[in-house]
Amino acid sequence: MDVLSLTDLYDLQLVVYIQVAFSALLIYDTLLNINQELEHIWASRWSIIKCLYLWTRYSTFLDTAFLIAKHFDLALAPSCSRITNFDTIFAGLGIGFAEGILMVRTYALYNRSRKLLFFFIFMWTCIIGVNVWPVVKWSDHPDDTSIPPPLPACNPESSNDIILVSYGTLLFSETIIVLLTLWKGFYTFRNGLYVRQSQLITTFYRDGLFWYLAMQAVFIVNVVFQTTARPSIKSIADTPMRILHSVLACRLVVHVRCVAAKDQEQTFGSLGGTYPSTAI
Repeated sequence: MDVLSLTDLYDLQLVVYIQVAFSALLIYDTLLNINQELEHIWASRWSIIKCLYLWTRYSTFLDTAFLIAKHFDLALAPSCSRITNFDTIFAGLGIGFAEGILMVRTYALYNRSRKLLFFFIFMWTCIIGVNVWPVVKWSDHPDDTSIPPPLPACNPESSNDIILVSYGTLLFSETIIVLLTLWKGFYTFRNGLYVRQSQLITTFYRDGLFWYLAMQAVFIVNVVFQTTARPSIKSIADTPMRILHSVLACRLVVHVRCVAAKDQEQTFGSLGGTYPSTAI
């Protein structure tokens, strides 16, 4: 375990500021949307999308709280590695469930295609399986830096580039999902069905594309820091990625249900089948 230099301490301070700022964003977004959440999520029947939503929304508070606490609570210093491992795995599961929300949205857009459902189950399982290896390897060799009191208790440096495998699989998953969404939009437009579609379908396409562009920006920033930054600042974009996954994924669900409530009498055009909101 190394002792931090003055530069490392400045880096750590910046990382903590970013973590606190995005935690405040998480709290603000939750409070801002609490009325819509109560109406469209809590009041709805239990379903896979409701479970995914609640896990994605509220599990973020737990791992983010641990992430910040381990910097300041001196009593946690002896358990720094274990807390870091728990936080990494728990946050990874949260991001995985946020990906599940995207898959359910696309599954609904394709009128609950069983082929697409089996494909998504296979892809999600493979992604989780592939990510187990880099997370375990990273967890076996966390670079924990001991800091004497009264400074923060623990600073795990995310210096193992093997974690880039996880970013690559997330990028692959979200690219597949957005390509499927764009293809469905192209098919709808090409067959002259767009004019008969509801505002709900437009919301599906627009929100899905916005999600992809926003998350790719975060991925790029994270990869740049992981590959070029000093070890003490490599993890600066981890918390933003985790929290933005939660915030944006939950907004996808709430927004589409708000639009569906106003557009409930319309059908899904000549594509037939059930209204997409019944699955999302």
